[in-house]
Amino acid sequence: MKIKLFFLLLLVSTLRTWAQTIVSPTYSRRDNISLIINEVERTTQYTVIKGVYENVMHYGWACINSTTYLRDSKSGKNIGTIIKSEGLPVSPSKYQFTKENESISLKIPTHWL
Repeated sequence: MKIKLFFLLLLVSTLRTWAQTIVSPTYSRRDNISLIINEVERTTQYTVIKGVYENVMHYGWACINSTTYLRDSKSGKNIGTIIKSEGLPVSPSKYQFTKENESISLKIPTHWL
């Protein structure tokens, strides 16, 4: 019984290492002051970026380019491509803001390359 319990605990602890959630991540490129990344969830197969896009102008629109990718800051290599986007439309579609400081939540899953 102790051996079975040990292997069960080992299996559960191993499964937990396959997924990692980073809250309030540090990211190097902040060209767009309207985009705030709140959380990044990583597994062995995908990465999900969660955040908010806030309109800082009176009127405007927002979208994400279908060629958007993730780049490893250490190696400089592209490591992921966008699968889809929830909340923030993929170009050529766009979200039309109706007022200043309006914000939309976004969730962007990506595949590992």
